[in-house]
Amino acid sequence: HPPFARLPAEFEKYAYDGKEQALYNLFYYSDWALGEFMDKARQQPWFDNTIFILTADHVYAGQQGDVRESFHIPLVIYAPKLIKPSVNPHLYSQLDILPTLIDLMGIDVGFSAFGESVFKKTTQEAIANQGGIGVIFTDKAYLKHTWHQRLEAQGDPTTLDTLEQRLKSIAQVTVKLLHDNTWAKD
Repeated sequence: HPPFARLPAEFEKYAYDGKEQALYNLFYYSDWALGEFMDKARQQPWFDNTIFILTADHVYAGQQGDVRESFHIPLVIYAPKLIKPSVNPHLYSQLDILPTLIDLMGIDVGFSAFGESVFKKTTQEAIANQGGIGVIFTDKAYLKHTWHQRLEAQGDPTTLDTLEQRLKSIAQVTVKLLHDNTWAKD
């Protein structure tokens, strides 16, 4: 987040400007720090059975693009002894992380989640929240909603009506479960 901190000289690959160049320096430092961490982790006895999840909580505020780009964040699942490297271009959201971890750990019990494991996902759908605005994406459409009214949408009108109903129902169930403190039961 701005203001971007000034780093020690060895991490300043670009002239510090407090803005974009400083951000690139932070990327350089972050790559270095993650590499150092992974080098040390590889030497630990727990490394072979560890799942590393690398993601972001939001995009860079200065990022330009359409609505989809404003929610496009990385998701890296690194477990070299457990899964083979691959790139998956499908739509996912942070809601899919918990089911993915449960799947990777081989836990075979019932659990509550709106997402699906990225290894078993059957829908091309991602759900996001931006303050009081819900967003639902598919590979062919997207919809932004305040829970009271549609703000923005793109796609076939019939598909948009279905997406709107799905987004509103997810919001309603979430609020009810949280309000009643019944998200999970023993």
